[in-house]
Amino acid sequence: MRIGLLGTGFGLAHARIYHSRPDVDGVVVFGRTPSKLEQFATEFGFVTTTDIDRIYDDAAIDLVDVCLPTALHADHVIRALERGKHVLCELPLATTMVDARRVVDAHAASDRGVFVDMAGRFGAEMGRTFVVD
Repeated sequence: MRIGLLGTGFGLAHARIYHSRPDVDGVVVFGRTPSKLEQFATEFGFVTTTDIDRIYDDAAIDLVDVCLPTALHADHVIRALERGKHVLCELPLATTMVDARRVVDAHAASDRGVFVDMAGRFGAEMGRTFVVD
């Protein structure tokens, strides 16, 4: 599986997971700040870009992982679906019910999966596990 990772903030946690998985064939990381992208290239050997279209236009990318600021989630989930990509979106999926409905409708019109990263949480610093059913 090839992944397009959008975001260098919380995306770092996702990058660590992808780096450890043998079923991930490659990751392209989008970010706006070259110095932040450098960490992804150095630590994980991932390809990086400041051109988000590179991820959407890459036919080899199977899944887009949206770790951008929350207000951008819905638009990028929809854009990825429209480009024929599966999507993993960091929570929350959307900031309004209108945007959530847009995502649901875009998903219904596609043959791709949308996954929201909120099935379970472990807060080691808090010493407890959070599970959302």
